[in-house]
Amino acid sequence: MIMVKQLNSFFREQSSFTPPKLKLTYFDIAGLAQCIRNVLSLNNFDFEDERLNKVDFMKHKMSLPFGQLPTLVVDTGDEVVTIAQSKAILRYTGRLTRTYPSRQPLHAAMIDQWCELHTEFNTPLMLSMFPERFGLTGTFDVESHRRWIRETHLPRFFKYLEVELDNSSYLGGMDAINIADFCWQPTLEWLKSGVFEGVGEQDFEDYNNLQTYMRSLLSEINSLGNSLGYIEKKEE
Repeated sequence: MIMVKQLNSFFREQSSFTPPKLKLTYFDIAGLAQCIRNVLSLNNFDFEDERLNKVDFMKHKMSLPFGQLPTLVVDTGDEVVTIAQSKAILRYTGRLTRTYPSRQPLHAAMIDQWCELHTEFNTPLMLSMFPERFGLTGTFDVESHRRWIRETHLPRFFKYLEVELDNSSYLGGMDAINIADFCWQPTLEWLKSGVFEGVGEQDFEDYNNLQTYMRSLLSEINSLGNSLGYIEKKEE
């Protein structure tokens, strides 16, 4: 296994490092921001967790980078920068919390491949939920597409995860939780919860490694006392 904590030992050498002030803005759901909330919260990194309703989002939409959420405002004391795109924010917060070995390009790539695979995994799910965003209108057969997701798409990616977890407790062959785990965990729990119509616990039954992995990560999340509340909250 790759030693994440050893790879990031340079942080410990920077005793003069002053943590930036962070403000994370997203909707009051898990969605794309939950992995970021988790990586910061589980590593005791202070941040402001701003949650907008749809009315407030529309008021600010034109001023947002790319007109989208989440965003992360970073105040270093010398400058204030707004970062967009969830995986860019995740990588940045991973560097701050030592859960991403950015000083070791090979090991970072081993983690990155799982983050990129998550994007590939998630895209058909978003297409099924929001076909109009992908240019699909009235002729889109939602029922047929969701059947393909259940019968073909999920098994394909669950098998990738099952094989990876056969020899490691964390993605990328790491010895500790890293940003790839934070990336996948909310999505897997969301699917298991049944919020995505037609998918639920039954779709995970054949994947023992994956189930063990999910229980282990959830235990770490629940050590917060479930203060983030994303398991119970239904996606809108």
